[in-house]
Amino acid sequence: MAYSISDGTPVFPSQTSYQLIELTDDIVLSWPNSFTVGSIAVAGYNEIIPNAADHIITLPNAMLASQGTDLIFNNLSQFTFDIFINSEVPEHLYTVEAGEIIDFKLYDTSTEGGGWRIIPFVQGTNDIVSFTAASTNDALVISNGTISPPGGTINFTLSSSLASLNSVGTTGIPVIKTTAPLTWTTREIVGGNNITVTNGDGIAANPNISLSSTLTNIESIQIGDTVFTEENLYTSSPNTWCVFTDTVVGLSNTIVIQNKANVATVTGSDGSYTINFTTPQPSINYAVFITIGTTGGTSPVITHGYWTSRATTSVTITIADASGVPVSSVPNGVSVMVMSS
Repeated sequence: MAYSISDGTPVFPSQTSYQLIELTDDIVLSWPNSFTVGSIAVAGYNEIIPNAADHIITLPNAMLASQGTDLIFNNLSQFTFDIFINSEVPEHLYTVEAGEIIDFKLYDTSTEGGGWRIIPFVQGTNDIVSFTAASTNDALVISNGTISPPGGTINFTLSSSLASLNSVGTTGIPVIKTTAPLTWTTREIVGGNNITVTNGDGIAANPNISLSSTLTNIESIQIGDTVFTEENLYTSSPNTWCVFTDTVVGLSNTIVIQNKANVATVTGSDGSYTINFTTPQPSINYAVFITIGTTGGTSPVITHGYWTSRATTSVTITIADASGVPVSSVPNGVSVMVMSS
């Protein structure tokens, strides 16, 4: 209600300068001097936090206020709310957007609804209405990630995989024990028989693995193609040799391999023979040793043999008599050994 001073000018009581309204339903505002039951007295500056969109705030009866009265509404939420004038038929005046600040100035008090100027306040919006915290690579777990005015709490926690790594309580080389989520532990490189390890955990320096200067409990050692054992020294290249005879009966010859290693076949006649390998030699640069069996017998006596062609898959040899002529047969046998590395 209004009060009159001596000259008849109406004077209205001052209203509260500020209030915060949590808007959970439609409300009707009243003036502080109206004492309207069930209504909320409007303040000069009203901060509003709607819990949903499209709630309605109905302004007070304009006839109970004076011209020039200001009502400021500041929307602190991400939801809109609507301003209606006070009349028998509800009439929409303005929709206050999220983060918007609006000044409603009363200029006409001749009706209950009144006449209101709608004035944007400080360009009408807050700088930041709301923001969202996000973990783009799932390294963090975020809860309550979206914050709207006037504030809130965001909780950050490490993902299970990172939390597991963070909980490792020993030093050493990290290893993954399981996946999805990752579980971690530490390991150390350790030595064994004839192996010495320094800085196995990698903390002071890089791990160093070396062979002991004195070797024990070793059955064999291979260096390149050479193998050492307690009793033997041999090459790991194919062990190749054979013993064969060639006997002529009538117009044909018969080759018989008496023993062999890494030899598939022996072919040829008239003192020229090709020895075919089961497993090829690593190169053609191998040595060929040939010995010839003889009982003395009648001349010409078989005296020597030599290779004429070397390949990785075979070697060709010639057996000759004392005059250098290839023999027609070698009934007493030929021994051939190939050595390669």
